[in-house]
Amino acid sequence: EMCFFRSNDNKAIQDETIILESMKNNELITTNELSQIIGKSRKTIQSIINKLRAEGKIERIGSNKTGKWIVK
Repeated sequence: EMCFFRSNDNKAIQDETIILESMKNNELITTNELSQIIGKSRKTIQSIINKLRAEGKIERIGSNKTGKWIVK
């Protein structure tokens, strides 16, 4: 059975992938930096991050200011 993504879904998956790769490359990366890389608002980045956390793909260790990202 064929599965076609709407382009919106593809873009969302692409954004998630960029965030995950960026976090792997730099565990100290900020939402501001991610927002510049992807070209979307911090609010949008935050909601993608929340989704990735809920799915258990990433974890935050430490505080918002000095913490780091763990990509699973």
